[in-house]
Amino acid sequence: MYRHILVTSDGSEFSDPAIWHAAELSRSVGARLTVLHVVPDAHLNLSTGDDLSVEARTLERGWKAESETDFVRISTLLEGTVFSPQLVQAHHAHVAPVILREAGRLDVDLIVMATHGRTGMAHLIHGSVAEDVVRPSSTPVLLLHVR
Repeated sequence: MYRHILVTSDGSEFSDPAIWHAAELSRSVGARLTVLHVVPDAHLNLSTGDDLSVEARTLERGWKAESETDFVRISTLLEGTVFSPQLVQAHHAHVAPVILREAGRLDVDLIVMATHGRTGMAHLIHGSVAEDVVRPSSTPVLLLHVR
């Protein structure tokens, strides 16, 4: 059924249920598992692409450090499983296009993501990476609503 599963991580424990679900599914069907963490590039202005301040670069370094910590945490979380997940780290200003690009590059059969399931004003303010992946994706996407 599935040969290669991609699960996304936002760098927090919020992603853990999706990672666990993807790991169990991967194990049960004998599929490869790739964990993808996209680190935002803080030094690019999202609207113009212009270089931003030193403070933004400091923020970006913090995100990259958190990403490395996230990979250690995920590796520990999946320790003792019968497979070895591949961890991919990408840096980009927009998360959804990177997820879609990596899904295509890696030729995955399924994308697994956690979602807050926000609606109303919260959805308008925060947007939805999951929605930005689901709509254009030609690969099936499994969303886990995490609270």
